[in-house]
Parts: sequence; C-alpha cells; structure tokens
Amino acid sequence: MSPEEMVALLRCSRKYGSLCDETLLRITKWAMGGSSSTKQALKRAKRKLHQISGAYITPANQRRIDGLLDSLAPDAPGEEIWALCRGILGFHASTRERLPYLRETYREIFDGATTILDLACGLNPFALPWMNLPAGARYTPVDMDCGLVGKIKRLLRVLSRADTAQCVDLLSSPPTESYDLILLLKALPCLERQERGASLHLLTKLRAPRIVVSFPNRSLGGHRRGMEAGYSRFMQGLVKDMTSVKDMTSVKDMTLVKAFSTPSEVFFILTFS
Repeated sequence: MSPEEMVALLRCSRKYGSLCDETLLRITKWAMGGSSSTKQALKRAKRKLHQISGAYITPANQRRIDGLLDSLAPDAPGEEIWALCRGILGFHASTRERLPYLRETYREIFDGATTILDLACGLNPFALPWMNLPAGARYTPVDMDCGLVGKIKRLLRVLSRADTAQCVDLLSSPPTESYDLILLLKALPCLERQERGASLHLLTKLRAPRIVVSFPNRSLGGHRRGMEAGYSRFMQGLVKDMTSVKDMTSVKDMTLVKAFSTPSEVFFILTFS
C-alpha cells in the first residue's frame, strides 16, 4: 500500500478525517517507515494521530460545536455570543483548563500587539471576546484540523472579523510572514511528540519580536509530576540551542522570561531584537 492509499483510509476515519493532507501524509510516512505490515503501520499512524489530535477533542464535541453555531441567530446579542463561546471552549481539553483564568491570561499576553498569529490554535479563537484586542488588530488562527478551522471561520463571521483562519501543518509548512506577536499555547509538547526537535525547527523559522509559549502544569489525567520545572528546563535548553542555529545569527538579543502561571498552565515570553 502506498502512503497516499493509507492517507485515503485515514481520511475515512471519523476521528482523523478532517486533518489536513500534509499532516496525514507526514504521519503516514513515519508510520510506514517503522512497520513490517500495512496493518501495523495503520495502527501506529492512528496511535500517533490520537496523541496529537484525538485525545483533545472528540467527534461528538465537534458535532456539538456545529450545533451551537447553527443555533446562533444572525443578530444575536453580545452576551449570547459570549455564553456560546464559553460553552465551546469547554469542549477542548486545552481551552477547558484555561476557562477560569481567561481574563487574567489574555491581559498578560497581548500588550498592544496589532498582528497576532495563533499557531496550533485548537479552540482558542473562541476566547476572542476575552482577548480585548485593539481596534483593527489582525488575528490569524492556524490549526492542522480543517474541521476546527471551518468552525473558527464561522466564529470570525459572527464576530465581524476578517476570515484569516488557515488549515496548515506547521511541521511541513511553517509560516514565513512577520507578526507583532505569535502564540504557541500548549503546542510544543504536541509538536515534539510528532517529531523530536520540532520546537527548535519551528521557532527558528518564526518572525515576531514576541513569542508567547505555554505548557500544561498537569497531564490530561490531572497529574503534575514536576511538569512546570521540567518545561522550564526545556525552554532554557531550547533558547540555548536557538543561539547556534544559522537562521538566528542575525538576532542581536533574545530573552526568555517566565511570565506567569495559573494552576493549569505556565507561560513563557521569548523576545527578539
């Protein structure tokens, strides 16, 4: 079986069929490279796809989101939109943990940025009502799940914002445009599970004076296991590695700050000049 034929099989999957072609092909090639049979390769591919996507949001919750968006009247008042967004944020493991701290989190992050790139965004765009972005700010959400991106596009229309959402595989096609601020919220552990060294590869390609990176303080099962200290060491090592990468040699100054933390998440800010 060719990689393209296996991608076609995965495309029929209820859980993974909405992932972008680049993601499915990349994971398929990885799975086939370490497997002795098609059956084993398919199993490996699905296991990896569960780790990077399926564990965070279920197909049932994807359908519920569509139902909630369908139920929203075109002239719905602001408070109704806020209530819908809060409910939808609870459907994704990552944003559900952030719900009690939305205002505090976004107050700390944006600092007047007018062009924002939200990578591996998941359902984070549904927190737009809490972001308090400046008038005219351009917010660009990016995710590998085209199904989620379709829902985000619907939200942007509801909020009368530009349709900037993109379905992209970050490891295959890192963004090249410059932004004031780039968000990578709880994204790097997921990228590292796909490809060791992916964080370094991506961060050295990004163009922004500020990049906000966050990590979970506990596992999906609720265990802490020294995660905050471990991710602090990871970020310090990552910054050290970035200084030796050819693409970063023009950067005069790079600073890492542990900005703040909540009971479920720790945030770091990388600044460049």
